[in-house]
Amino acid sequence: MKMNRRKLVSNISMAMLLVVLIAFIFMDKESKIKGFPVPMSAIHINDDKEEDYQYISVMPITKASGWESLGENGHTVTFKKGERNVTVIHYPGELTFYLFEKKVNMGDKIKM
Repeated sequence: MKMNRRKLVSNISMAMLLVVLIAFIFMDKESKIKGFPVPMSAIHINDDKEEDYQYISVMPITKASGWESLGENGHTVTFKKGERNVTVIHYPGELTFYLFEKKVNMGDKIKM
């Protein structure tokens, strides 16, 4: 009976650990670009440029909740939300993702 209890506790512990790991992989967190989600496993690489951000992630950034995907073009995926466009670049064989947000100037908009 004692061995069965240990085995049961061990199995439950392993199942809980597996559920936490799966949830960690598929959850999102906010990136340095305000409002744009990246996988929870993504690690921000501190860089000198303020306009682009680099992340290392095992999970690809192919969808972003709340953002409309404008499609893929080679190694580039572009997302849109309102007036904002965020481009994600990922080169094959690398774990690094580059995020860019194109700034829209209010003076560039055509008034109707």
